[in-house]
Amino acid sequence: MRRILTRIPIRFRTSSRSSPIFLIPAGLTYYLGRMVKSQGHGWAVWIAMAVMFVGGTLVAWNAESTGNPRLTVLGVEAADGNMEGKRRASESSTARSL
Repeated sequence: MRRILTRIPIRFRTSSRSSPIFLIPAGLTYYLGRMVKSQGHGWAVWIAMAVMFVGGTLVAWNAESTGNPRLTVLGVEAADGNMEGKRRASESSTARSL
């Protein structure tokens, strides 16, 4: 089984693991609309969830791209300052090929 998993591209494995994070809540809002016999209620909950997700994503994106002013004073570039604990695609692929 492990041998089969190593042949599947990493991008496909990652997307197949993260897609239920979006699909299950979307399905539950559909189910809510069916159970209360009003699809509009289900869509209203879905839209509220989508607005909160997009808003949270924009806030996190802004915080990640702005950088920490305390690190800027020390001479660390804003782009490199928020990379603590994160791997870049080029580094991870190089490490795996060794």
